[in-house]
Amino acid sequence: MLLNPMCGKHSGREHGTTIIETVIAAGVLLTCIAGVLSLFTLSTGLNAGHGENATRNTEFAAAKIDHLMALPFNDPGLGGSMSASSTAGGIDPASPVSGYVDYLDRAGALLSGASNAAYIRQWQIVSSAAVDSSGAPRLKTITVVTRTANNVSGKGIVPPTTLVSVKANF
Repeated sequence: MLLNPMCGKHSGREHGTTIIETVIAAGVLLTCIAGVLSLFTLSTGLNAGHGENATRNTEFAAAKIDHLMALPFNDPGLGGSMSASSTAGGIDPASPVSGYVDYLDRAGALLSGASNAAYIRQWQIVSSAAVDSSGAPRLKTITVVTRTANNVSGKGIVPPTTLVSVKANF
């Protein structure tokens, strides 16, 4: 019977991990977790800011739609007596139409100009091609777009909110 002379003794090649290797691996793992955690924190903040601004965009657009729908069909606020297939106002952010744009602060109060605006609300009225016996349009399509002004949240661009409603004159 041959006996292994190395039995019970360690060779030059150790098996398993040392405490130093374990500490280094834990440090690398904690560093990775901290990096991912910072991404979660950033994304949560962005989502909260975007959600709040998107909600306000919708509230302010709905308030304008409600106001315009309450006006009489031929009211100047709805383009007055429009001819068929015509447009009053506009929703192009590059060229706001006077009388069809509101500049709002963070609370939704009207401002006199765009300089301190947190929100910009534009609308347009489009008369239908369908006319009554006198030639006046029977329908007006009201489109309201509310945008968050640049950097209101400081955390990126919030998409605009567009609401559309149709007012009938029967």
